[in-house]
Amino acid sequence: MSDSQPPHHGNPLIGQTNGDTIESLYNYIEYLCLSADGDGTTHPGMALSLQLVLGAVDSLKGRERIE
Repeated sequence: MSDSQPPHHGNPLIGQTNGDTIESLYNYIEYLCLSADGDGTTHPGMALSLQLVLGAVDSLKGRERIE
């Protein structure tokens, strides 16, 4: 793969390292959580699910720093 092509068919969430990918996922899910919290039409179960996934990704951030 050349440097001019984005990794993984242009998926902006997948970085060069696992740490980069985890950080991208965390930031995106955090954005989705904020959007869901501010949107009166989002089902409460969806907002709760997003918070659950955000917490799981956050735990990966801690593991990435340890390893």
